[in-house]
Amino acid sequence: MSELKVLEVGHNQFKQIPQDVCELGTLKRLDMSNNLLTSIPSRIGELQEMKELILNNNTIGTVPPEIRSLNMLKILDLNSNILEVLPHEVGNINGLYELRLGNNRLSAVPVSIKNMKGLQILDVSSNNLVTLPPDWCGCLNKLSYLDMARNKMVDLPAFVVTCQSLTHLDFRDNHITEVPLDLDNLMHLKTLHLTGNSLTNPPAEILRLGFTHTMKYMKQLNKGFKSKNMILGNLTLEKVPQCVVAMTALTELSFKENLLSTLTYQGTDDLALMDEEALEKLYVIGAPVQALGMTLSPLVNLHRLSVANNLLTMIPVDILLLTNLASLDLSNNKLTILYLEFVFLPKLTELVVLNNDWRSPHASVVELPFDMLMQYLKEVHQAHETGSLVMNGRRMQAVTADITLATALTSLNLDNNNIPVLTPDFADLFYLQYLSLRKNKIVTLPWEFGGLASLSHMDLGNNHVSQTIQNTALLSHDAQTH
Repeated sequence: MSELKVLEVGHNQFKQIPQDVCELGTLKRLDMSNNLLTSIPSRIGELQEMKELILNNNTIGTVPPEIRSLNMLKILDLNSNILEVLPHEVGNINGLYELRLGNNRLSAVPVSIKNMKGLQILDVSSNNLVTLPPDWCGCLNKLSYLDMARNKMVDLPAFVVTCQSLTHLDFRDNHITEVPLDLDNLMHLKTLHLTGNSLTNPPAEILRLGFTHTMKYMKQLNKGFKSKNMILGNLTLEKVPQCVVAMTALTELSFKENLLSTLTYQGTDDLALMDEEALEKLYVIGAPVQALGMTLSPLVNLHRLSVANNLLTMIPVDILLLTNLASLDLSNNKLTILYLEFVFLPKLTELVVLNNDWRSPHASVVELPFDMLMQYLKEVHQAHETGSLVMNGRRMQAVTADITLATALTSLNLDNNNIPVLTPDFADLFYLQYLSLRKNKIVTLPWEFGGLASLSHMDLGNNHVSQTIQNTALLSHDAQTH
C-alpha cells in the first residue's frame, strides 16, 4: 500500500492510530472518526502529504506538537473529543482551510491560529471558552464560517468585525449582552445566530424577526452612533434600547413606526440618563405610545418635538418648561385638553394638534391657523385673570371647558359665532354679570342658567331661541328685553 492516498476506517474499534499508518507517506486523507482513539501519535508529523485528517467522535485528550509538520493539511477535524488544551504549534499549519474543535473541553485556543491566513471554517462550539484572542484582529481575513455556539462568552470578540469575508456567524447559547455596532460592516454576512444569550442589544423583539431585520437595526444604530442623529424606524421596538440611553452628545432621537408603549427602559425614566442638554430633536411617531413616561424638563435645548400618531391621552405638564421649543406636533392622538399655557413658550412657531378628541378647546378652535389659535389661548388665559373675555366672530362651534373653567369671569362676549348649544357647566360661572351671545345658532338654554345669580345683562339677539329658561326671576329686566 505504498501508494495509498485515502484511508477511511471510521466507525470501528481502533484504540490508537496504528504505527504502520504513519508510514504511508503518500496518504492524503485519513478518516478514523467514531472510533475509540485516546491520543494522536507523534509520528503523525511524518505524513507530509496529508490534506485531510478526520478524527472526530473519539476520546482524544492531547494533540502532539509534531502536528505542525503537516504543511499540506487543509482540513483538521477534532470535533467531539475531550481536548482541554491545543498546542500552539497548530498555528504553524499555515495552509489550513478548515479547523473543527467543537464539543471538547477547551477553555482557550492558541493565539497562533492567527497565522492560518487561509482559514475559512472555524468551529469551536460547545467548549468552555470565555473569549478569543484579541490578537486575531485583522488576521483571519478569509474566515467565512465561525461557530462559537454553546460556550461561556460574555462579549462578541473584537476580531469578528474585522473578518470581512464572514458569511456565517453562530454565537448561540452564550452569556453575551451586547453585539458590536460595527457588525453591520460585515457586508457578506448571511447568517447570524444569537439566541440563547442575555442580550439587551439587539433586543429580543428584533432578533425574533430574523437576520435581515437584525442587520437593519444594527445598521441604523451604528449610523446613529456615528452621526449623533439616532433614527430607529420601522423596527418593531417594544422599548428604548439601553445602548441608546447611554449615548452622549445625541442631538436627534427618532422612533418612527415601532411598538413602544412608553419612552422608558425596564420601567425607569431612562431618557433622563441621556445627555439632555445636547438633544435638539425628539420624534416618537406611530409607536404607538400611550404615555411618554419620561421627564421632559431636562431637555432644555429641545426645539422640535413630535409625538404624532400615537395613543396619548394627556400632555406631560413639564412640556411647558421647554422654553426653546419651536415646533410641536401632537396630531392623531386621543388628547382632550390643550394647555392654555402654550402661549408662554417664547419660541413656539408651529403647533400641530389636528385629529384628537379635543374637549377643550373645541375641535373647531384647534383647527384654526397657528396665529389665531395662539391668540385664542392667550385671550382665554388672560380671562382667567382679568374676568373679561371677548370672542367675537371666531367661528366657534361650542363653548368648551377652557372658558367655563374661568370661574372668575364677570363679562363674556361670544357674538357672531356658530354656537348651537350651551352646556350645563355654564352654571359654574358664578360671578358672570354680562353675557352676550348675539348672532349664533342657539335654540334653547339649559335650565342651569337659572342659577346664574350674578347675571344682570344677557343678549340672545339673532338666534333661534323659542322659549325662555326656567327661574327667569333671577334675570334682570334688561336681560329679558333682548
